Amino acid sequence: MAEYIAKVKSNKKITPVRLTASSMDEARRLAASHGTIVSIKRTMRVSRVFSRGMNSAERIVFLRRLSTMVRSRMGMGESLKVMRSAFKGPVARVAEELFKQVEAGADFGDALVNMPKDFPETTAALIRSGIRGGDIYSALDDAATFETEMDRTRRESSRGILSAAGSFMLAAVVVLGTSMYLGPYVMESDLIKAAGDSVDVGWIFTAADVISYIMLAITLSFMALLLLAYVVKPLFPAFADRIILKIPIYRDLLLSQSHYTVFYGMSLLVKAGVRMEDTLRLSREATPPGEVAEDLKRGLNAVRQGRSWPMAMRHIHPTDRAALSTSQDREQVGQSLDAVAIQYREAYAQRVQQVVPVLQLISALFMTLGGALIFGMVILPMLQMTQGIL
Repeated sequence: MAEYIAKVKSNKKITPVRLTASSMDEARRLAASHGTIVSIKRTMRVSRVFSRGMNSAERIVFLRRLSTMVRSRMGMGESLKVMRSAFKGPVARVAEELFKQVEAGADFGDALVNMPKDFPETTAALIRSGIRGGDIYSALDDAATFETEMDRTRRESSRGILSAAGSFMLAAVVVLGTSMYLGPYVMESDLIKAAGDSVDVGWIFTAADVISYIMLAITLSFMALLLLAYVVKPLFPAFADRIILKIPIYRDLLLSQSHYTVFYGMSLLVKAGVRMEDTLRLSREATPPGEVAEDLKRGLNAVRQGRSWPMAMRHIHPTDRAALSTSQDREQVGQSLDAVAIQYREAYAQRVQQVVPVLQLISALFMTLGGALIFGMVILPMLQMTQGIL
């Protein structure tokens, strides 16, 4: 979106009008609703170029508050004015931009689509579909619910896994620090050297080397998975997904989360009255490149060819494929999509509940080994030295 300043003649008076539009043609159309256009030019605000979009929490607050006011029969323009004055930061900025566009005659749903930094495409599509169905406050509320579910899923998954990973990294620091620095430092001290053969902890250093190599291998494997998900996948999604699909637990974690996001969004779109072809197209466009997006593409092609779209998708469970393919009308399809989404959310939660305790157990085991190494490489040599002197 860009800002334009138009000089408009109305009632023999020329007044400047500030507009927000996606193109010069749209700006001219909006300016024409105010009177005869004398001139129009685009302005550039440096602060807007570098401003961040709303995060998920801010977007949820924005949608919930706006839905409440619209539900109480307050006009959209007046509601946005209240939001603009009641909040600060990105929420106030978004309310200001939307207010300008609505006051200039733009459609609220189209205005959201033109603000991808603040409203992801799926969220904007849900709201725009609800507006077309004549139920704007329910559309805003459903979009807020969708954002809440996505935010909760992300937080629940990251909390346990990151905690376990952090504990493991701490254990790695203890083990590697003890075996590579603290232990050799103690053994090189003059007192230990003076004790001679009375200090015999060579087997502990051998065990420490084995443990260090095991931890190094686990750490490198963990880093490889992160690299695959956050570096390789954005650059080469098809290649990354082919590898991910061969890693059982990792595959289930990523696919379950992606499928939940996709099917929950599809259920809201279908319930809002969007045609299945448009639902699949919007879902595919909003899904990051990869096997899930390719599955949606196969489903979209099947719909266009008059075939059953669930049967064309390769990476959903056979029971889900059967349930979706036997749904008869839009209401049943929406209910089936909602049920399938819940199943994938529960499957994702179950996988997280299985993985996190295992990671925490591994972390606790290596922390215990780290403590044992500290005893064996620091305290035990001193005890043996004391016994040798006596």
